[in-house]
Amino acid sequence: MLPKKLPKPSEWCPENDPQTEEEWEEYFECRKKHDIDFSAEERKKLRRTVLSLGWRHPKFLELGDMMPEDPEMAMAVKRLRGLKAVMHLNLCDSKKKYPEEF
Repeated sequence: MLPKKLPKPSEWCPENDPQTEEEWEEYFECRKKHDIDFSAEERKKLRRTVLSLGWRHPKFLELGDMMPEDPEMAMAVKRLRGLKAVMHLNLCDSKKKYPEEF
């Protein structure tokens, strides 16, 4: 079931936002799965782990995607590429700073 209020559409790329009910459901399932609010200590540990891996390591991207995305960067990507481009990122900080955007 979708929330009553959906995020604002992307400014420059609304065609890359979810359009159908199924796409919106997929977007919100990603929010449930990916938006993990780590403590400062957990973030530090995760950052150290990711930085200790080579970029070709199989876990590099998986662990890197777990790190909360910078809110300004998430907004820039959303504006340029739409919500589908940020769908698989951790937007916990971005949702706090821009609650109507994500």
